[in-house]
Amino acid sequence: AVAIDPLLLKQAVSNIIDNAVNSYESRSGIIEVTSAVDNGELVMKVADHGCGIPKESLDKIFTPFYSSRPSGTGLGLPLAARLVDLHGGRITVDSDRSSGTRFTIRLPLMTNAVTTKAETGRPVSTA
Repeated sequence: AVAIDPLLLKQAVSNIIDNAVNSYESRSGIIEVTSAVDNGELVMKVADHGCGIPKESLDKIFTPFYSSRPSGTGLGLPLAARLVDLHGGRITVDSDRSSGTRFTIRLPLMTNAVTTKAETGRPVSTA
């Protein structure tokens, strides 16, 4: 089981999916969302086959207010990273201009799942 705040984790994944949608630049495309248990962690992946992230931008995408899009706020991915961090997890990205982008979220599994409250004060569910 993983102790999560479902609203916060939903926001993190939604922000990543929103970026995946924008990567298709008004074209149709597929976004793959998968999850599995691996090495004591819940592993969630969001992958697209869009325009990819330039190598020179990869180290900046989790920096607040950095955006490669003129209409972007630069807050979606930094917020996603912070929310994953609050859950004791980590987020990584792999991107290629020719094959798209893959985000991986890893959350630690709990051995004895107990419903508690996160820093936000909202109930935490175990899944």
